[in-house]
Amino acid sequence: MHTALFSALLEAERAQDANCPVETMKILVISDSHGNTVMLQRIIDLEAPFDRLVHCGDGVADLLHVRLPHGVPVTCVSGNVDRARGVDIPEAEVLETEGLRILVTHGDAFYVKSDYGMLAEAARSNGFDAALFGHTHSRYLRKERPVLFNPGAAVGGSYGVIEISVEGFVLRHERCRESDGVVTGG
Repeated sequence: MHTALFSALLEAERAQDANCPVETMKILVISDSHGNTVMLQRIIDLEAPFDRLVHCGDGVADLLHVRLPHGVPVTCVSGNVDRARGVDIPEAEVLETEGLRILVTHGDAFYVKSDYGMLAEAARSNGFDAALFGHTHSRYLRKERPVLFNPGAAVGGSYGVIEISVEGFVLRHERCRESDGVVTGG
């Protein structure tokens, strides 16, 4: 699922040093892991290596019980279930990378279970290129700017990957099945 929405942004950012080789930045996006650390670990293992992990809430404490690749930065926000369990981290974060401004939120404060209008307007009016969210447990991608991306629920094996390169900004949904990543002995 390739979109060139951000090509101009990236081209301007990269034009400063056109002779510098450009690598793709890979961001693993998860949400709603809800205690399923086995599935979360499988997702991490399947997608490694990656440059950043984003957790859009409801299960952020699960990150304390999995092995993350060394040195990978993590951006996470609290979801409604996290807050009910006393997790005291912000409900929204701003991720600025590769010339892009990305809003990370769980989505409940924007009533995303009803529709995406409030989230889209908040992202647009605050100058975000994209908004990453969860809460609905349903995969979603709106390609028009600002891009809206819900990776689906990691508790059931859904997650997302964002790749940023000089050619553009690619978002894709992925799914990890129960059998993925299982090592069996002989």
